[in-house]
Amino acid sequence: MSKFKTHLFRLRIVAAAVVFFLALATVALGAYRYVSWTAPLDHGDYGKAASSAVGERAIALYDHGLIEWRRVQTDKDRSAAQADLSASQNDLNAAYNALLEEGGGTVDDGSKKLASDIQFTLGNIQVMVGLSQQDVKLIQSGVQNYEECLRLDPDNLAAKYNIELLEQSNEVNKQNNPGGPGKPGDKPGEPGSQPGQGGAGHNHGDGT
Repeated sequence: MSKFKTHLFRLRIVAAAVVFFLALATVALGAYRYVSWTAPLDHGDYGKAASSAVGERAIALYDHGLIEWRRVQTDKDRSAAQADLSASQNDLNAAYNALLEEGGGTVDDGSKKLASDIQFTLGNIQVMVGLSQQDVKLIQSGVQNYEECLRLDPDNLAAKYNIELLEQSNEVNKQNNPGGPGKPGDKPGEPGSQPGQGGAGHNHGDGT
């Protein structure tokens, strides 16, 4: 009986040690995630956040792409605007590809909202540039982005509105759209329902 109690006592010690080290590892992982992903994202260091081994790369790239796209709309220098436009499209496409990689070639159900937002923003970019350059192919490409957005999130009313607006225009490449893509009254490329405002666009997954 004494040997059984001794053995049981040792098992309890081992179990307690395992629980302690698991808790310690969890805390260490959380701290590393904050330092390598959450904090850089909050401070606008999207490159560092996107390279984090424990962060969500797609969110960092998406937020960065949004920031760059908004700069395009305020850049007064043409070359700077073009550079921001290319960077925005690259980051947004990289964000979508990151989601596909995470899902093994498809977008996981839990990531469909983010994927839809990415496609919506890409659609806005293609349509706005297409309208400004009177390029029908770019506009049609933007419509395809909107359609992919709706496939991922059928409730995206802004994408539905944009498609209907463009389909109603028989000469969309020659016409100006006073409201731009998005719901009436929204700024071009910034529908009221679209998330992703810098580092606060999507939940970081750790309460921040």
